[in-house]
Amino acid sequence: MKYKYLLAIIFLAGFFSGAGISQAHQPRVVFGETAVRVEEPEISKAYYGELEGRPDSFWIRSDKPFDLYANVLVPDVPGARKDISFEIKKDGESLVASDGVGFRWTNFYEPFAGDNYFKGPEYKTRAEAGSYEIKVSNPGNTGKYALAVGETESFAIGGALEAIAAIPRIKKDFFGESALSAYLNQITLLLLAIISALAGIIWLWVLAYRKKRKNNF
Repeated sequence: MKYKYLLAIIFLAGFFSGAGISQAHQPRVVFGETAVRVEEPEISKAYYGELEGRPDSFWIRSDKPFDLYANVLVPDVPGARKDISFEIKKDGESLVASDGVGFRWTNFYEPFAGDNYFKGPEYKTRAEAGSYEIKVSNPGNTGKYALAVGETESFAIGGALEAIAAIPRIKKDFFGESALSAYLNQITLLLLAIISALAGIIWLWVLAYRKKRKNNF
């Protein structure tokens, strides 16, 4: 019985690796939010937002030292503003200011969702325990951006399903593409992987249940 469930887990892990999810940020859509709490700051996440007249703030609270990483990106689309900056404060005092104005933004391709970005300033350090604010802004505080936080790639089934649900909106509202384009890439493979893996687990459970009933007669 136990070995069957072990095989199911290996089956699921293999599909996830094949779909390339282990190399993707967990997407978070935060349009309209100006104050966002960042949970598990070492886990790789990408927050998709838009400046609407004021800076956006991302808050981290950690009771122990952690690896702090931040990088700002913008969509590779006509009219994208490549002047997004961020400042990191620790307990209210400025730790670092990364200026996007005059920065040499580079092309960046994310294979999981098949998206093209301009990659801007980034910063990483071993941070002490404390309260941190990452403030994203630019002159005039307008424009779309993605703030990447954390470098440890980690995806559970719940996170994968959340990503599948979020990416159509990101395609539409962030890149200006059809929401259907979200499924013309590795996401389709991931979705099929999850369905196949769950079907495999159910099938193994049914076989075990039938065997148990047979032995009871």
